Amino acid sequence: MVFIMSHSIASGHQKYEDMIIQQSNLKCIDYNLALAIVEAESNFRPKVISYKGALGLGQVTILVAKDRLGYSQKDKTTNEKVRRMLLDPHQNIRIMLMHLEWINKHLSSFFEGVSRIQMIAAVYNAGYIGFVNSKKRLPQIGEGHKPLEPAKKRERDGYIKKVVKAYHRFVKKNNLSDCSLSKI
Repeated sequence: MVFIMSHSIASGHQKYEDMIIQQSNLKCIDYNLALAIVEAESNFRPKVISYKGALGLGQVTILVAKDRLGYSQKDKTTNEKVRRMLLDPHQNIRIMLMHLEWINKHLSSFFEGVSRIQMIAAVYNAGYIGFVNSKKRLPQIGEGHKPLEPAKKRERDGYIKKVVKAYHRFVKKNNLSDCSLSKI
Protein backbone atom coordinates (compact mmCIF):
# COMPACT_ATOMS: atom_id res chain seq x y z
CA MET A 1 0.00 0.00 0.00
CA VAL A 2 1.31 3.42 -0.95
CA PHE A 3 0.07 6.73 0.40
CA ILE A 4 0.19 9.64 -1.98
CA MET A 5 0.74 13.23 -1.08
CA SER A 6 -0.77 15.53 -3.71
CA HIS A 7 0.78 15.15 -7.17
CA SER A 8 -0.52 14.50 -10.63
CA ILE A 9 1.29 11.64 -12.38
CA ALA A 10 1.18 13.33 -15.77
CA SER A 11 2.45 16.67 -14.49
CA GLY A 12 6.12 15.81 -14.52
CA HIS A 13 6.71 12.26 -15.73
CA GLN A 14 8.98 13.32 -18.62
CA LYS A 15 10.74 15.90 -16.44
CA TYR A 16 11.66 13.15 -13.96
CA GLU A 17 12.77 10.81 -16.74
CA ASP A 18 15.08 13.51 -18.08
CA MET A 19 16.40 14.22 -14.57
CA ILE A 20 17.09 10.50 -13.98
CA ILE A 21 18.87 10.11 -17.34
CA GLN A 22 21.01 13.19 -16.71
CA GLN A 23 22.02 12.18 -13.16
CA SER A 24 22.58 8.53 -14.19
CA ASN A 25 24.94 9.59 -16.96
CA LEU A 26 26.97 11.66 -14.49
CA LYS A 27 27.50 8.60 -12.27
CA CYS A 28 27.70 6.12 -15.19
CA ILE A 29 24.71 4.14 -14.00
CA ASP A 30 22.40 2.40 -16.47
CA TYR A 31 19.62 4.98 -16.76
CA ASN A 32 17.19 2.40 -18.16
CA LEU A 33 17.53 0.43 -14.93
CA ALA A 34 17.11 3.57 -12.81
CA LEU A 35 13.99 4.48 -14.81
CA ALA A 36 12.59 0.95 -14.44
CA ILE A 37 13.13 1.00 -10.68
CA VAL A 38 11.49 4.42 -10.30
CA GLU A 39 8.52 3.23 -12.34
CA ALA A 40 8.20 0.08 -10.22
CA GLU A 41 8.67 1.94 -6.94
CA SER A 42 6.60 5.12 -7.37
CA ASN A 43 5.35 5.31 -10.95
CA PHE A 44 7.24 8.62 -11.16
CA ARG A 45 5.35 10.23 -8.26
CA PRO A 46 7.84 12.26 -6.20
CA LYS A 47 5.77 12.63 -3.02
CA VAL A 48 4.81 8.99 -2.49
CA ILE A 49 5.38 7.58 0.99
CA SER A 50 5.06 3.82 1.53
CA TYR A 51 3.55 2.25 4.62
CA LYS A 52 7.12 1.27 5.58
CA GLY A 53 8.30 4.86 5.33
CA ALA A 54 10.12 4.71 1.99
CA LEU A 55 9.98 8.09 0.30
CA GLY A 56 9.84 9.70 -3.10
CA LEU A 57 10.58 8.62 -6.65
CA GLY A 58 13.01 5.86 -5.70
CA GLN A 59 11.18 4.91 -2.50
CA VAL A 60 14.38 5.30 -0.49
CA THR A 61 14.22 4.71 3.26
CA ILE A 62 15.75 7.10 5.75
CA LEU A 63 18.11 4.33 6.93
CA VAL A 64 19.43 3.69 3.41
CA ALA A 65 19.77 7.42 2.74
CA LYS A 66 21.64 8.01 6.00
CA ASP A 67 23.98 5.12 5.17
CA ARG A 68 24.69 6.39 1.63
CA LEU A 69 25.18 9.96 2.89
CA GLY A 70 27.48 8.87 5.72
CA TYR A 71 25.25 9.86 8.63
CA SER A 72 25.25 7.80 11.82
CA GLN A 73 22.23 5.51 12.03
CA LYS A 74 21.95 6.40 15.73
CA ASP A 75 21.73 10.16 15.06
CA LYS A 76 17.99 10.83 15.25
CA THR A 77 18.47 14.58 14.69
CA THR A 78 19.24 14.02 11.01
CA ASN A 79 16.05 12.01 10.32
CA GLU A 80 13.89 15.04 9.47
CA LYS A 81 16.65 16.57 7.35
CA VAL A 82 17.02 13.32 5.39
CA ARG A 83 13.22 12.97 5.10
CA ARG A 84 12.99 16.43 3.51
CA MET A 85 15.83 15.53 1.14
CA LEU A 86 14.05 12.36 0.06
CA LEU A 87 10.90 14.30 -0.79
CA ASP A 88 12.92 16.58 -3.10
CA PRO A 89 12.93 14.75 -6.48
CA HIS A 90 16.46 15.84 -7.40
CA GLN A 91 17.90 14.71 -4.04
CA ASN A 92 15.86 11.50 -4.04
CA ILE A 93 17.23 10.53 -7.45
CA ARG A 94 20.78 11.40 -6.35
CA ILE A 95 20.51 9.21 -3.25
CA MET A 96 18.75 6.40 -5.14
CA LEU A 97 21.59 6.39 -7.67
CA MET A 98 24.16 6.28 -4.86
CA HIS A 99 22.33 3.21 -3.55
CA LEU A 100 22.21 1.57 -6.99
CA GLU A 101 25.93 2.28 -7.38
CA TRP A 102 26.57 0.62 -3.98
CA ILE A 103 24.46 -2.44 -4.90
CA ASN A 104 26.17 -2.73 -8.29
CA LYS A 105 29.60 -2.56 -6.64
CA HIS A 106 28.68 -5.39 -4.27
CA LEU A 107 27.40 -7.56 -7.13
CA SER A 108 30.19 -6.63 -9.55
CA SER A 109 31.76 -10.04 -9.97
CA PHE A 110 28.73 -12.30 -9.55
CA PHE A 111 26.21 -11.65 -12.31
CA GLU A 112 26.03 -10.37 -15.88
CA GLY A 113 23.32 -9.27 -18.28
CA VAL A 114 19.67 -9.68 -17.40
CA SER A 115 20.44 -11.83 -14.34
CA ARG A 116 22.48 -8.90 -13.01
CA ILE A 117 19.48 -6.60 -13.44
CA GLN A 118 17.29 -9.16 -11.67
CA MET A 119 19.72 -9.36 -8.77
CA ILE A 120 20.06 -5.59 -8.47
CA ALA A 121 16.26 -5.29 -8.48
CA ALA A 122 15.99 -8.00 -5.79
CA VAL A 123 18.57 -6.33 -3.57
CA TYR A 124 17.03 -2.88 -4.12
CA ASN A 125 13.58 -4.21 -3.22
CA ALA A 126 14.51 -6.33 -0.21
CA GLY A 127 17.56 -4.52 1.01
CA TYR A 128 20.89 -6.30 1.07
CA ILE A 129 20.27 -8.16 4.33
CA GLY A 130 16.73 -9.11 3.33
CA PHE A 131 18.03 -10.47 0.07
CA VAL A 132 20.89 -12.39 1.66
CA ASN A 133 18.45 -14.01 4.07
CA SER A 134 16.27 -15.27 1.23
CA LYS A 135 16.72 -18.69 -0.35
CA LYS A 136 17.95 -17.11 -3.58
CA ARG A 137 21.05 -15.58 -2.02
CA LEU A 138 24.44 -14.49 -3.25
CA PRO A 139 26.76 -17.44 -4.02
CA GLN A 140 29.36 -16.69 -1.33
CA ILE A 141 26.80 -16.81 1.49
CA GLY A 142 26.74 -20.10 3.40
CA GLU A 143 23.82 -22.32 4.35
CA GLY A 144 21.46 -21.76 7.25
CA HIS A 145 19.59 -18.65 6.14
CA LYS A 146 15.84 -18.59 6.60
CA PRO A 147 13.90 -18.80 3.28
CA LEU A 148 11.38 -16.14 2.34
CA GLU A 149 7.76 -16.70 3.26
CA PRO A 150 5.73 -17.65 0.16
CA ALA A 151 3.85 -14.32 0.07
CA LYS A 152 7.08 -12.31 0.32
CA LYS A 153 8.70 -14.50 -2.34
CA ARG A 154 5.78 -13.87 -4.72
CA GLU A 155 5.98 -10.14 -4.01
CA ARG A 156 9.75 -10.07 -4.65
CA ASP A 157 9.47 -12.17 -7.81
CA GLY A 158 6.65 -9.95 -9.10
CA TYR A 159 8.73 -6.85 -8.42
CA ILE A 160 11.72 -8.30 -10.28
CA LYS A 161 9.56 -9.18 -13.31
CA LYS A 162 8.06 -5.67 -13.26
CA VAL A 163 11.53 -4.06 -13.22
CA VAL A 164 12.90 -6.31 -15.99
CA LYS A 165 9.84 -5.70 -18.19
CA ALA A 166 10.10 -1.93 -17.66
CA TYR A 167 13.86 -2.10 -18.28
CA HIS A 168 13.35 -3.72 -21.69
CA ARG A 169 10.66 -1.15 -22.55
CA PHE A 170 12.97 1.75 -21.59
CA VAL A 171 15.83 0.22 -23.62
CA LYS A 172 13.55 0.12 -26.69
CA LYS A 173 12.55 3.74 -26.08
CA ASN A 174 15.99 5.15 -25.14
CA ASN A 175 18.45 2.59 -26.54
CA LEU A 176 21.14 1.05 -24.36
CA SER A 177 22.91 3.39 -21.99
CA ASP A 178 26.66 3.85 -22.36
CA CYS A 179 26.76 2.43 -18.83
CA SER A 180 24.38 -0.44 -19.55
CA LEU A 181 24.46 -3.49 -17.30
CA SER A 182 22.81 -5.69 -19.91
CA LYS A 183 23.65 -6.29 -23.55
CA ILE A 184 20.16 -7.53 -24.45
